[in-house]
Amino acid sequence: EWAANSQAAIFPALLAKTLLAPLLTNLSASALAQGGVPVAKPKAASKNEDKTAPAILQAEQISGRPERFTQFEDDVEMLKGSITVHAKKAIYRNLEDELEASGDVRMLRDGDCYTGDAVRVQLDSGAGLITNPTYKLLRTNAQGRADRIDFESDERSTIYNGTYSTCEGVHPDWYLKSATLNLDTGLDTGVA
Repeated sequence: EWAANSQAAIFPALLAKTLLAPLLTNLSASALAQGGVPVAKPKAASKNEDKTAPAILQAEQISGRPERFTQFEDDVEMLKGSITVHAKKAIYRNLEDELEASGDVRMLRDGDCYTGDAVRVQLDSGAGLITNPTYKLLRTNAQGRADRIDFESDERSTIYNGTYSTCEGVHPDWYLKSATLNLDTGLDTGVA
């Protein structure tokens, strides 16, 4: 086992090959030529790139066995492909490519925003769940609250004991409340 303070852990461990090379190729040449700070050029990541991207995690306290699991505490941030998670504490299981986080969880997933008590997500498939979430879906401009949301894949999810509305604001003019709401963003459908 090992422990570290104020560190970042990068999985897989081949830092130069998996992290530095893509960053260096995406740096803005004009910023470097002008002596400025390098700025990464925006690049749309495909779903395949997300699955092979390294998981980058950082926190104030890190401990564990990196070939199997790593525990993160205090100001945890995880980034992999189109998924970003912030939480008070987390555990990353390297073999399963799974993150379990709790405490003031904020998750950005394919542009959709979620806040909740705890999240568990299998990073290469996007499957997982979040408890007691509030959410804002970018593509449909929808929002709501729920007891739990299960993510079956990148496009399919099930909202339990939740609300759904496309009205703006904390108190929308209308909302749908359902014990179960199945959403499929690929087909652009929902069934309550």
